[in-house]
Amino acid sequence: FSITAFNLSALSYLLKGEIKVLWQHINGNFLALLASGILLGLVLSANTVLVLLEYYFEPLMATFMGLVIASGFLLKKHFNCFNRANLLALLLGVLICLGLAFLPPQQLTISLGYLFVCGVVAICAMILPGISGAFLLLILGVYETVLTALVELQWQVILVFASGCVVGLLSFSRLLAWALIRFHERVYSFLCGMLIASLYSLWPWQQTVKGNSDKHDGLFQSINVLPTDYAVLTGNDPQLIATLLCFSMTIVTVLIIELKFSEQKPSSE
Repeated sequence: FSITAFNLSALSYLLKGEIKVLWQHINGNFLALLASGILLGLVLSANTVLVLLEYYFEPLMATFMGLVIASGFLLKKHFNCFNRANLLALLLGVLICLGLAFLPPQQLTISLGYLFVCGVVAICAMILPGISGAFLLLILGVYETVLTALVELQWQVILVFASGCVVGLLSFSRLLAWALIRFHERVYSFLCGMLIASLYSLWPWQQTVKGNSDKHDGLFQSINVLPTDYAVLTGNDPQLIATLLCFSMTIVTVLIIELKFSEQKPSSE
């Protein structure tokens, strides 16, 4: 709702030079802190994640899986699981996400136009409760491209992707705000369905069947295999213990953080 405050009224305050009123109108303190945290996280983690993708792909995917499962558990509290309409929304989310995961293998041409669209899609995911923008970038095949651009300061790529993010943020936030007001439980049900289905694409042990030889070059190019068959089929170490530890520790960490912050929330009474 703070993002939706970037409207004609905000523009009017800006043109009149009423900066203090503008800042209050857009909930500036909150947005500034949030944006600072996002940018700091990107700067600190981009290089690290590239290394993890290269050498610790399996534990990294398990970490994503843990985040998704914990997020799904938290989202479940926002809707009635036994309501028929909610169940249909959940099923729709599952079908859409699985449809993306089962698209036939393809070699992507990452143009500037495609990066712009990916920016629009990714930022939409980032403001959806529980949906990972990183996961969608993996699905779209540009996750490593964007991280590399940040590390190597490829300004053309960064600016095009950021422009897509701005367009997506300003447009989709209004649609999401409207949907949350009118169809609150349906929205959360749909998102939970997408989270459940996304686990298929985040499976840590994948065998590349088409495209480039890099196993993390695009999830469309891989099939899931059992960890017991992984070493034979790919020649890579399944890193089973590290993968299971990352998976379980991520779930526990998210739930502990949620519990701590829930205790700090003021009572509605």
